[in-house]
Amino acid sequence: MEQLLVSSSPMAAASLPLPPVDVNQVPLDLQQMLQYVVKSQPEWWAYAIFWQTSTDDEGKNFLAWGDGYFQGDGVVNSNKGGSSSSSSLKSQAQSERKKVIKGIQALMDGNGDTDLVDDGDVTDTEWFYVMSLARSFSAGDGSVTGKAFGSDDFLWITGPAQFQLHYSCERAKEAQIHGIQTLVCIPTSNGVFELGSTQLIKQNLSLVQQMTMTIN
Repeated sequence: MEQLLVSSSPMAAASLPLPPVDVNQVPLDLQQMLQYVVKSQPEWWAYAIFWQTSTDDEGKNFLAWGDGYFQGDGVVNSNKGGSSSSSSLKSQAQSERKKVIKGIQALMDGNGDTDLVDDGDVTDTEWFYVMSLARSFSAGDGSVTGKAFGSDDFLWITGPAQFQLHYSCERAKEAQIHGIQTLVCIPTSNGVFELGSTQLIKQNLSLVQQMTMTIN
């Protein structure tokens, strides 16, 4: 499954290629902006999420899902064959994942007309992305997202050694378990922009600056 858009709006839009545009000159909604940024990078980013600032009943700020765009893993699944028992377990897991995603979609659009699940497998990375819909973070919770939000400084984590430095962060652990090798959190004036990739991508200050200027 590729190019999955999960929107905070009632209907999730179908993924369509965007024409070359300057995001600083042409007004785009949040989801279009996320899609454009992901597609315009020379490196392959699997997904982009914007965690939006919200306020709880006690007046405390926290981060919740604002919008997101899933481009795909960017890798070819070379897993062929396997034992009948492992194939059966995989089929069962895929069935459960698709059932959960369809349930989420039904809650989002009210009738389930927009199908986020095609005939392909739901990859680990895609599962991690979709399950992010239910996550939230705060400045003092120890998560990389919360740290970026609280410190007003970006975090760029790439490779096993750097992920190990954030072993106490559940978000970073889950990302690595589900195939993410580069995780980036960029704070803005009203939330945190998160990028994830299944590839090792070196720190890119131009991308950080672009996202900060685009969302602020």
